[in-house]
Amino acid sequence: MVLYAVHKSTNGPLKYCSFTALRILISTILFIDVTILLGYGIYENYYGINSDGSYIPGNGILLLAIGLVFVLTMISRKRGLVTSGVLFNFWLLLAVCGFPEFRYKLSSYMNMEEENEKDFDLLRFYLFMVYYPLVLVQLFTSCFADTPRYSMMDKKTCPELFTSFLSQITFNWFTELAIKGYKKPLEPEDLWDLNERDIS
Repeated sequence: MVLYAVHKSTNGPLKYCSFTALRILISTILFIDVTILLGYGIYENYYGINSDGSYIPGNGILLLAIGLVFVLTMISRKRGLVTSGVLFNFWLLLAVCGFPEFRYKLSSYMNMEEENEKDFDLLRFYLFMVYYPLVLVQLFTSCFADTPRYSMMDKKTCPELFTSFLSQITFNWFTELAIKGYKKPLEPEDLWDLNERDIS
């Protein structure tokens, strides 16, 4: 779906200082963080520190997913895709599924006693404490739409395609016109032009 939206996008590249630029930076940090986690898991498994290797498959899949998201974000920026429901849902799932682990690790660290300190995996804890807040930041930035560098939008342009995914699924982009129609009868000049995809 993201590739289809990118293919159909007629916007120019996004602005340099935009949420997408921040998403790319955070995705890079997350990729490095998960790479270290994966490497640490392989190291533990190789030297028999953690012989079950339980962290390796999960971190490997997560690394591939974040790498794919990074590539899609770069393509979206170049093609002027202002928002993506797929990427929003990806970060939402990571945030929801990661919360129990975040709470467990934080609680274990806060209640850790001195005699159990050697058994507590501090490196994995610190890496996850970097990872999870960045996922939340990614989710937050995905709630907002970006702006194309060369925007052709005017008062007659329908704002639907220039709003965030959340605004689209809640029809918040339509609120302004609905309020105007509530206050007075709408005239033809109050209405937006149809999007190109809606013209038969």
